[in-house]
Amino acid sequence: MDTPHDTITRYEWHGSAFLLALLFLSGIFIPYAAVYFIKNIVALETRVPDAEAFAAFLSKKDAKKN
Repeated sequence: MDTPHDTITRYEWHGSAFLLALLFLSGIFIPYAAVYFIKNIVALETRVPDAEAFAAFLSKKDAKKN
């Protein structure tokens, strides 16, 4: 029998911060900047047996970055 899994969805942005800032600061290209931002968001779905343990792992990983 298959054990139940929790699904965790995380969103990450994979674009150029420099290009996004340039588009926003130019003024007239703000709509293009909004579209660029939205098109570079990636949804990552992860199936894990224990969502709480996975969340703790991610928190610990992010704490090491800072």
